[in-house]
Formats: sequence, C-alpha cells, structure tokens
Amino acid sequence: SAQRESFMGRVAFSIFQKLKYMPQETLKWRLEEWLTHGCDLMRSRLELFRQYKSFPTLIIAGERDLCLPSIEEAERLSSIF
Repeated sequence: SAQRESFMGRVAFSIFQKLKYMPQETLKWRLEEWLTHGCDLMRSRLELFRQYKSFPTLIIAGERDLCLPSIEEAERLSSIF
C-alpha cells in the first residue's frame, strides 16, 4: 500500500544514522539470526499457516531498540493475524 511504502521510505532514510552506534557484531547477528534465519523458517512453514483461518499468535516487540519501528511493525502484523 502507499502508506506502507511511505513508512518504509522513512525507515530506510533514518536507519543508517541509528545503526552507526550499534556494534558491528550485534548488527551481523541480528541480520543473520533474525532476518535471514527467521525468513527462511517462516517461508518453509507458510503453507502450514495458510490452512488455518485463524490461530493464536503472540507478537513481541521491543520499543527501546531505536533502530527499527518495532511497535508499528507489531501492530501491522497484529492486523494481519
């Protein structure tokens, strides 16, 4: 949606300023473990989820990360599930 694209654009422009204070090893771990591994895991299980019309879901977001808009993403995911 246009709203989502606008939101991601704002995040993309601000993330480099926020990441310069994050230790390189922390960023590497987050990208490998959270993003890459998490996406691969969910992609492999996507068909399992599609068979249900609804299912209990717990979404956890940290508001003190200050790198990514975690709360907004949690709210977005909540509206999907």
